[in-house]
Amino acid sequence: MLVAALAQPALNDIRHNRLLLQTNTRVLATEWALANLPPGSRVKAEFRSIMEQSTEGVPYPPNAPELRVEYFEGRPQFDDAANFAQHGVQYFVTSSHAYERLLLDPPLKSQREIGERYLDLHRDLDREAKLVARFAPGHGGHSVPYSQDEIFTPFWNLDQYDRPGPTIQIYALDRPRTAEDRKR
Repeated sequence: MLVAALAQPALNDIRHNRLLLQTNTRVLATEWALANLPPGSRVKAEFRSIMEQSTEGVPYPPNAPELRVEYFEGRPQFDDAANFAQHGVQYFVTSSHAYERLLLDPPLKSQREIGERYLDLHRDLDREAKLVARFAPGHGGHSVPYSQDEIFTPFWNLDQYDRPGPTIQIYALDRPRTAEDRKR
């Protein structure tokens, strides 16, 4: 009985340690963006996506000025792909940890409303922008439902994960057409 009682925790330790050895989706997305987006690109990114702060307060990766990353603050007048493109944003990076946490069980009504706006923005990006890269933590590149307990590392549902991190999607935004573009 002792062996049976210790087998499950030992198996979970092995699964957890295997997951921790895999590259986080945030790191994969950041590396992809640095390698594939043109230098100087203006990128709007949700928190918990790319170019995060390390534990030492240094942006990851250090010395990466190739992209102009601005974090999305969820302002209502600016919550669709066309407005972002009109204001010079070329790429938008989403993170399932940014909006799903506000939809799951928000303590405040205003957080639920913000989560709904985030969801509307994601739907608009799916319709109006071009998905150029996607990084998901689940088996076969599938998303895993958000859980507050698993933000930093998977803990409860280890069998659903191939790697730690949120689902991150990178969209290319079309710049609005000018009158001169329409003449051509």
